[in-house]
Amino acid sequence: MNFNLLALLFVLCTTLQASGVHGQFWKLNSPSDRDIFILETKSLMASGICYKEVLGEAIEPSLKLQTISYCCPGYRRDLQSSAMHCEPICTEDCTNGICTAPDVCECYPGYTRAGGRCEEL
Repeated sequence: MNFNLLALLFVLCTTLQASGVHGQFWKLNSPSDRDIFILETKSLMASGICYKEVLGEAIEPSLKLQTISYCCPGYRRDLQSSAMHCEPICTEDCTNGICTAPDVCECYPGYTRAGGRCEEL
């Protein structure tokens, strides 16, 4: 039984090799300069999350003070995210760039800030 299986496997491999079928290998694409810029820039951005303590309703005094989180001024909550995630707001156009803080736009590589927008170099 094992001999028949090995013989079948041998015939199959030699047939595929003779017909020019080769194994497929996947090559990961290298990230572009733009992708690297986005990852590095976003990793350095402030969270935009502020905290404050408020009095809540509780019988035990130590539980009355509660800390709540909210988006700091100049940030808005990303409603697509299940976790608390605040995005900075840029009032000027930030196309071809990333809004890194309120009204601060960092342009992608190959672009520069001119006239309130990111222009191609």
